[in-house]
Amino acid sequence: MKVSFAGPIGRGRRATSRIVLGMAVCSLMMAGAAVFGPTATSAAAAKTVPPVLTSLKPAAGPVGSTVDVIGTGLYSANRVVVAWFGTRGAPTRCPTNKLCIVTVPSRISGSVAVRIHTETGWSNALTFRVS
Repeated sequence: MKVSFAGPIGRGRRATSRIVLGMAVCSLMMAGAAVFGPTATSAAAAKTVPPVLTSLKPAAGPVGSTVDVIGTGLYSANRVVVAWFGTRGAPTRCPTNKLCIVTVPSRISGSVAVRIHTETGWSNALTFRVS
């Protein structure tokens, strides 16, 4: 890559060119462009999108029952997916990117917010009512 400036290159010009070039590379990387080879692609950037929940089936049930959590982005590359009912973690198994099967944890009551956490972040919350 060639960088040129109008006027004489004097003291301080080289440092400025490094800053400008560095900022351009950072902008490309944040946009998901392949800057340093095939590993830095927009597909890698897409994996950083947090999960999105669309429904709970059923939306109410007793402690110990299973709930299908339906949404997108539920896959985890490191296979660590945790469902949370309020502040209580729950046993979670996600056979697909769009479905997690969760067991309602003990010591909760009433209506609680259900969220999924993966290495890409936290999902939105849906309400589950413990009956």
